[in-house]
Amino acid sequence: EYGVRAPPYPPNPPEDHVIICFEAPGLAQKRAFLSMALIQTMLGGGGAFSAGGPGKGMHTRLYTDVLHQHGWLYSCACMSVSYSNISLFGIHGSVINYKAVGSLTEVIATSLMSLLWKEPSEHELDVAKKRLKSNMFMNLESRAIMTEDLGKQILLYGERIAPKEILSEIDSISVHEVLRQYKEIVSSSPTFVVLSDERAFNLLPQYQPLSDFFKNRQTQ
Repeated sequence: EYGVRAPPYPPNPPEDHVIICFEAPGLAQKRAFLSMALIQTMLGGGGAFSAGGPGKGMHTRLYTDVLHQHGWLYSCACMSVSYSNISLFGIHGSVINYKAVGSLTEVIATSLMSLLWKEPSEHELDVAKKRLKSNMFMNLESRAIMTEDLGKQILLYGERIAPKEILSEIDSISVHEVLRQYKEIVSSSPTFVVLSDERAFNLLPQYQPLSDFFKNRQTQ
């Protein structure tokens, strides 16, 4: 059931947040989950300020096409929350002025569809694969993260999958497979969350027109 929820929130918050996300594959669907991870890596994003440096993702789509183009944005990043059988996948953005939440919603919705309107090239996918593999091995340098990963894999798959096997599977994913997976994700009903001053709600689109936008704009 979708509708307006109004939990207590202080007036004049320091930041105003918008999230649009979709149902996506869970951790148990290993290959589909890896495809989703590649999509998240391609979209990337972050905050308006970054110290730069290798691996910061400043050449990802949300940096080059969104943060670099809209100076009023405070942050905009692709995000996912994953469980064994399901994930939430989408984009989270924030601004400093509640009057901009309507524009932020439009930017996020357009950015979510941009991967279908402008399909990734083989080069863009290859860069995403290298970045994903790099991030994976950097995380495994931490004993705490490695132990947590070991526990998750045993619970999900009944065994620990060797890193080389995961790398090989990442390398085998094609642009066509990524696009097919992404079309399935954005074909589900969107979840639309706004955390802002109550005056912002008059500036937001209604849920049904937003949902129709994703259904009707699969191609452009």
